[in-house]
Amino acid sequence: MKFASMRSAVVIASVIVGSVIPSQAFAQTPIDVFSGGIRTSMDFPTTTVYTFSSSMILNSIGFVIPDAGPTGAFQFSISTIDGGAFVNPSTSSLGTFNAADSAGVRWFDLSSPITLSEDDTVTVKTTGSTGRYYDQTLNAAANVSFVTEYTIGSVTTVIPANEVSSNSNLRVSNPSSNVAPEPGSFALALTGGAALIGVCIRRRRNAA
Repeated sequence: MKFASMRSAVVIASVIVGSVIPSQAFAQTPIDVFSGGIRTSMDFPTTTVYTFSSSMILNSIGFVIPDAGPTGAFQFSISTIDGGAFVNPSTSSLGTFNAADSAGVRWFDLSSPITLSEDDTVTVKTTGSTGRYYDQTLNAAANVSFVTEYTIGSVTTVIPANEVSSNSNLRVSNPSSNVAPEPGSFALALTGGAALIGVCIRRRRNAA
């Protein structure tokens, strides 16, 4: 009887630990590639190419809108999707294209986040009356580099990287972050397991 009671307690405690760890192991906080910056209007085609230096999860793609006027035409491509073909976020089945937020960015939220590997790219093209941010801060934790260029007539100009300028933003998360459960989760699981063991011991004593 004692062995059976103890075994039941251990099994139940293991279930508690097993249910807590997965929810913590895959908990991730998305981060934006860029923060801050000054928004301006752009009336010519602009392209920003993002290249990842390590595996990251792509959650959303943001398109900068102008300070006023039409929202322009937006396109994006993901190198691992349909051979990198460009798609319109308004018609894409990959996610939802939202209204502009307070920072002047229209976010395309992917229904199913996409895991990208080293050297995979995300390219954002904007044409017409669209927007651009400059003097931004690049988040090193995003593990991505970028190149932004614009075209006037037949001349394409690459914007110097030190200007940190883009027509867009990305929201990503690191698949290797938060892989260990929080200490509080272990404590909760162990406390619950200890309580169950105590209950089993009392039942054994009462049965005796």
